[in-house]
Formats: sequence, structure tokens, C-alpha cells
Amino acid sequence: MDHQSEGDGNTVLDARDVYVLMRRGCRISRNIRASWYFQHLNSVIPFTPQEHVGESEEELSILSVVPPDGQPPLRPGQTCSVCITPQTIVTFLASRYRLAFTLDLSPSIMSVNICDGLVVNDELMLTLSNCLHGLVKPVSGYMEKKLV
Repeated sequence: MDHQSEGDGNTVLDARDVYVLMRRGCRISRNIRASWYFQHLNSVIPFTPQEHVGESEEELSILSVVPPDGQPPLRPGQTCSVCITPQTIVTFLASRYRLAFTLDLSPSIMSVNICDGLVVNDELMLTLSNCLHGLVKPVSGYMEKKLV
């Protein structure tokens, strides 16, 4: 739901999803994240989408805002005012993540899949390769839709 901002006539957009980036090298507890959420709940925040993710001096900075269904997406460089409502889904993202993959490389994985005639190990390695390629792609700060 859009509404008029008090005094300046700007339209305030109620955010459906907000992605908040946590500063690199700074451990941010769940308490700090919850505090940020409650401090910004039902408040109007100026936001300008960026084309690329950059370093911020703030511990928590808004990376992207997804408007409600039916609203046009926010474009990079377009300044707007957003309101975080109780219905807004806030997702906190880190600059780095640590992942561990556990792969079954037992002799049975070298068998042929009779449905498509491929060796199961080949399918496993292709899937792992696709996953790793997806993980190392650069992330744009501009998001038209929900990430997850």
C-alpha cells in the first residue's frame, strides 16, 4: 500500500522484501539484527538502489528492496522512500559464507543410471560444478524479485 509521506509529498512504498547487507569483517549478532528491525519497523527510510554491491561504513545497510506485487521494480539510481511494515520480510545477508559439501564417492556411485545411461558420478560432478559456478557469480544490488 502506497501512502503520502508527511509534508514533502513523496510517495512512500511499503516494502514486501528488504535485503540488508552486514558489513564484512564485523560479527553481527541476532540481537543487533533484531534491534535494527525494531528500530526501523513502521518508519520511513530513504533508499537508492545501487547497480553493484559496494563497501559500506555502516554495520547494516539496505542492499535491496522488493516492492509489493503489482508495483514496478525499483531501478538503480531511483531514490524513493520505503516503509518496513510488520508484513515486510527482512533478510540479512553476509559478505562471506563458509560452506561444506559432503559427497558420496563410494564405489556404488560409479554405477550407470539405467534411466538415462549416465554414470551417477558424472551427474554428481556436474551438479557440484553448477552449484559452485552459481556461488561465485557476482551479486547485483538491484533485485526485481525475491531471492529465495
